[in-house]
Amino acid sequence: MLNHQQNFLGRTLAILKRHAVDFGEITPHELIPLLSAYRHWKAAIDKAFKPDKYNLALLGNEEYLHGGHVHFHFVPRYRRPVTFASESFQHDTPETTTQNYSRVDRKQIYPIKIRRKIKHKILRSWPKHLAIKK
Repeated sequence: MLNHQQNFLGRTLAILKRHAVDFGEITPHELIPLLSAYRHWKAAIDKAFKPDKYNLALLGNEEYLHGGHVHFHFVPRYRRPVTFASESFQHDTPETTTQNYSRVDRKQIYPIKIRRKIKHKILRSWPKHLAIKK
């Protein structure tokens, strides 16, 4: 699911459908599709936006927000200024390049119109041989 906070262009959430509050509760059968989803998402993001690196996070600090569903943050990082659909997005500076995204995140929510354009670009860049729910 595309995150509503798009300060890092292409930021996405992978959310476990069933109730689980800790990574240790995820079964091996659930991990394989998660890793596969990350690889396919990364291929689409590489093609669409060409980030310089990625952060993956499982934080679990705000269970009250997600109702007890383990979720992963897939966060592209850019070492250069990045624009898309006439909008500027967050990029690293020499001071932030070694920090994980949660320490430098501006938590900016972009308008739905921009988020739809981002989603459309990602879906157009998704590997053709893979099915995806739209």
